[in-house]
Parts: sequence; structure tokens; C-alpha cells
Amino acid sequence: MNSKKWIIGLLVIGLFVFHTDFSSLKASAATVINVKSYGAKGNGKTDDTNAIQKAITAAKDKQVLIPKGTYRVRYLSIPSNVTIIGTSAILKSLKPYSYVMKINGSKVRIEGLVVDGNNQSVQGVYISPNMNDITITKTVIQNITQAPLFKKQIPVGIRLDGNASQVTFDAVQVKNINGKYNIGNSKQAAGMMIAPSKTGMKPGKKVVIKNSLFDRIGPRNTSDAILVKGFTQPTDVAIENNTFTRVRDRAIEVRSPGVTIKKNKIINSFNKNNPGTIATHNQFDMTSAIYITSDDVVVDGNNISGAGSYFAAIELTGTNNVQITNNTISNGANYSNSDLIRINATSTGPNAKASLQDINITDNTLKNGFNGIRLTSGIGNFVSTENEFVNVK
Repeated sequence: MNSKKWIIGLLVIGLFVFHTDFSSLKASAATVINVKSYGAKGNGKTDDTNAIQKAITAAKDKQVLIPKGTYRVRYLSIPSNVTIIGTSAILKSLKPYSYVMKINGSKVRIEGLVVDGNNQSVQGVYISPNMNDITITKTVIQNITQAPLFKKQIPVGIRLDGNASQVTFDAVQVKNINGKYNIGNSKQAAGMMIAPSKTGMKPGKKVVIKNSLFDRIGPRNTSDAILVKGFTQPTDVAIENNTFTRVRDRAIEVRSPGVTIKKNKIINSFNKNNPGTIATHNQFDMTSAIYITSDDVVVDGNNISGAGSYFAAIELTGTNNVQITNNTISNGANYSNSDLIRINATSTGPNAKASLQDINITDNTLKNGFNGIRLTSGIGNFVSTENEFVNVK
């Protein structure tokens, strides 16, 4: 009798669990909007802009599913409270526009897409000012440059505007971002730019760029894989565990305070095959792996290496309170005039300093260079200790 009761009890529990799981699946399905239900074709030819935009607009507090395919779009606007999930889906520019995708709301998640500018659109993803809780993950941004209509605008893979907080870029690939037309005296480009659109705008908080790849960013002399600039207050930007390859000028450029650069792998992919417009720089294969012109920056645990040489693998200009610790920094070939760490004062501009303060260079390995650490200015409270120098003069 007791055994029968146990069997009946197990059957009842099993039916309850099955019913609960089934109801959960139905509820999940009800919160997913498939763009093909709104008429998107994904055949690589049809203009799918209106169909996808209708699905996104209808998807407040829901997920938008973009199935496998190539969807030609003009541009898309993303409002608040939307998750967009792609399954091998490509959003490819149909015509030249300022961006392929513009995020105009908070609480947005984008995952599993390829955003392809098709060498027409000048920005891949633009995140508007004052947005919060944005995540872009497992997404590719590629083929961004200037069409003639936008020849005075800098090509940018991802642009994050001011006062945007809780923003995470995780396992993103930013590839083939290139300046085509001169802006001023030179061509420019950035894989990712964190900068305000208006003077005086505050930075946000907790911006994280991690586990991502930056590849083929150019041209030489005025391009960066990641550029942080334009803020006077601490930015709270963390650049962690990313890989940089075939970046023609600088991998990371920091012109605003409060940035942390940790555990990145920066590879100089060039060896006498990366010419620029400044003749004196052509003896070096890249300008810098990391270039810093602002205060309160941490550079820790990075690996900087490659086939060729840097003008200066890490260069500081006019900075105070910078920590350079636990990094491995080396040139490949052609390093006879290369500095591994170079520190300069600046005598012009709003941040002019005749001397610098609080620079700590500790526990680094510095290999293959003319100078391991070169100081071109006076520094108060300068610490250089426990560094290993290999094949430097």
C-alpha cells in the first residue's frame, strides 16, 4: 500500500513539473517577436528596414529575434526596454547613412548580430547621450568608412556619447574601420570612441570593454582602436582582456581621466609594411600601443608585442598619477630607435605642465628597445622599481 502511494505521488509531481515547464516555454515564446513575422526577408537584396523597425518598435519588454540571413537596412533606431537576438544574422547597409544602428533608449541588449556598414555607413552603432544599462555582446561591427556624403565625419565602429552608464561591451569584434577622406590634414578612424557630443557633458559610470577583438583599424598616424576623449571628470572606463591586431596607429588612446587598462593583448602586426603620411614616423611600424594624455590612469598586466617596432610602446604626455605595473612590453624587429615607455611634459594647451607628478612604473618586463624608460621631463614622486630590462640600452 505504501509503495502505491509513493508511485502516485511521483506521478503527480512529474505532471506538475511537466506542466510548469510547458507553461514557461509558452510564456517565453509569447515574449519573442520574429522580424520575419513583420515581413523581413533576409535575402540580401530586399530593403528590410521598415519590417525590422516595426518589430523593434512593437517589442517593448520583449525580445526581437533576427534569424539567419542578410538583411539590407538603411538605419535602425532602438528604443528602451528591448533585447535584440541574432542567430547568424547580418544587418548590412543598403545606402550611406550616419550609422547602421542608433540606440535611443535604456535597458537595451544586443546579442549575436553582424552590423556591416558595407563600406558606406560612417558609424556602426551609435549610443545616444544619457542612456543606461546597455549591453552589446557576441556582436561584430565591420566595414565602416566614409562615403562622399560623410567625408567630413570620422568613421567609428561604435560611438558612445556622454553621460551613459552601466554600459558593457563583451565579446564584441570591431573590424575593418577605415578613414578614406582627409579631415583637416589627415585621414582618421576609431574602432570605438567614447566622447561627448557637447562640451561640458559629464561622463557616465561603469563602462566596460572586455573580451573583445579590434582588428584592421586604420589609417596610420590618426587612428585608434579605442579612443576616450573630451571629458574633464573621471570616466570610470575599464578596458580589460581585449585583443588588438592590425591596428595601424594606436591601439588605445586616453585623453580623459579615470581609465583602467588591464590584461589586454596588443600585437604590432606590421614589419616595414605600414607607411604613413609623417615621414619621420615611417621607421616605426606603429606609433604606440597605449597613448595617454590625461591623469589618473592604470595600466596593469598587459602584453604588448609584435613583429615590428613602436615609436613608443607606452607613451605618456602631460599626465599625473599614472600606474604602469606588471606589463610585458617588447618590440619585434627594427627597434634601434624605439622607446618602450616614454614620458613627456607638455608646454602648450590647456593641460600644459612643465613637470609631472606621481608616475609609478613597477614590475614590468621591458624587452628590445633603444630606451626601456625614457623621461623627457622632470617628475615629482617618480617610482621605477622591480622592472626587468632585456636587450635595451
